[in-house]
Order: sequence, then C-alpha cells, then structure tokens
Amino acid sequence: MSEVKTDSVVNVSGDNDSGIDLSTNDVVAIKTANSERVRVDSSGNVGIGTASPSYPMELSSSSGAGTQFGIT
Repeated sequence: MSEVKTDSVVNVSGDNDSGIDLSTNDVVAIKTANSERVRVDSSGNVGIGTASPSYPMELSSSSGAGTQFGIT
C-alpha cells in the first residue's frame, strides 16, 4: 500500500481556505471557507457541525437553536 503524508490538502484551483486538514494528530477535518465542517476523530466518531463528536455520528446545527442529534 502507498502512503501520502501531508498536513493539509487544498483545492488545486487556488481555493486556499477549503480542503482537508490533517494537522491534528489522529483527526481528519474537512474545511470550507476556513471553517471546520466535518471531523473524524481517533475513536472513529464523525461530527458534522461539531469539533468534538461524542457519538459514531453526531450532527449539530446552530440554526436549530443548537439542536444536536447523536446516533449510537
């Protein structure tokens, strides 16, 4: 298996504030407009709209008065 090691991956069209951020150990984050939108942590938890997912899939939205949905 081949490996590619880097701290970040950005859009080749010059969009420097969107991409995949690998700069934190054991975390993969997807950013758009320089804001983290999705995170996969070392436990395999996936967070959308939250930087600290507590469930295998956690969705958080500030537009719904901070409503969070956890799927176990």
